[in-house]
Amino acid sequence: MNDHFIERAFSLAEEGVGKVSPRPSVGAVIIKDNRIISEGRTDPQPGNHAEVNAINACNEDLDNSVLICTLEPHSYHGITPPCTEAIIKSGIKKVICPIEDPNPKVSGNGFRQLQYAGIEIERNFSKINISRAKKIIEGFEKSLFHKIPFTSIKIASSLDGKTSTNSNQSKWITSEESRKYGRLLRTKYDAVMTGINTIESDNPQLTFRDNNGNNTGYPRYKIVLDSNGKINEKAKIFDSNEKTIIFTTKKNNINFQKNNLQIFEVEKVDGRTNLDQVMRIINNLGIHKILVESGNILSTELMKKNFIDKVYYFIAPKIIGGGKMSVGDLGVKTIQDIIKLQDIEYKNLDEDILISGYLKEKE
Repeated sequence: MNDHFIERAFSLAEEGVGKVSPRPSVGAVIIKDNRIISEGRTDPQPGNHAEVNAINACNEDLDNSVLICTLEPHSYHGITPPCTEAIIKSGIKKVICPIEDPNPKVSGNGFRQLQYAGIEIERNFSKINISRAKKIIEGFEKSLFHKIPFTSIKIASSLDGKTSTNSNQSKWITSEESRKYGRLLRTKYDAVMTGINTIESDNPQLTFRDNNGNNTGYPRYKIVLDSNGKINEKAKIFDSNEKTIIFTTKKNNINFQKNNLQIFEVEKVDGRTNLDQVMRIINNLGIHKILVESGNILSTELMKKNFIDKVYYFIAPKIIGGGKMSVGDLGVKTIQDIIKLQDIEYKNLDEDILISGYLKEKE
């Protein structure tokens, strides 16, 4: 199979990440006579899945065609009928797919239904492509098995790990290219989460705008942890139409209303919002992937409680000395306790370096 076709299916799936939760994002292309005759990607609920969108979009005869999809076709009656039914009825003769759906309701049943109907299944993918397919659904899978969202943290600091000077100046330590890339990351997550201290000090809007300066509507959710209900109703986070969710221990302190504002009162733990409660509520809202952009208090607490799955660390070739550290005390006593990353990637952004990787489980 031509790698170009597989690449297109992956690209479609990756375009949907951050846009379709609680569904997993899937890409699908249909091939006939060595050319793509149709393609599709997952719609947000209650729309169609990628495979059905590709079938419906096709204006040619599908007999003896080949479907490439990035995740095993859905095989049960849920919000939409099974994709397997549409595939079987379409005339597609072969399905090429790298991974099973981890959902126990599917988990191989989609492939078995197709094979029983006489459709050939091919799963001969490289380890790199299998890994890529799994990363696309990492939020879906984390939610499915752990009932909390997949959580990444974005940190920008000087070479000596400082996020501001002694006088709290932080604009700008990293380059414009780094900041632009950091904003782009927001579109790959269902939500951006921050703390009230960041809202008060930086007053961010936490959105992503296109090249013309127009708001794209992503990420779809903005989350603020505000234990004492201090948020100002004029904060810029309310300036756009994405849903804003506030977690607080003093709901009555927030005595204003905004469009698309939702407030949850949670228990207080050590003077702060109960993070275990917060994460479970976020997951129950269908938010499966969040990016944390905050100061070191929230970042440190999330790391200490093992909620962080991935780190994006932007490092500028500058030395501040003094100032605020990017991460606070994690209680590390020995070298064996140090948090390590795996699947590490490096990216040059102007003079800066972005190091990203997944937190490695302690042995």
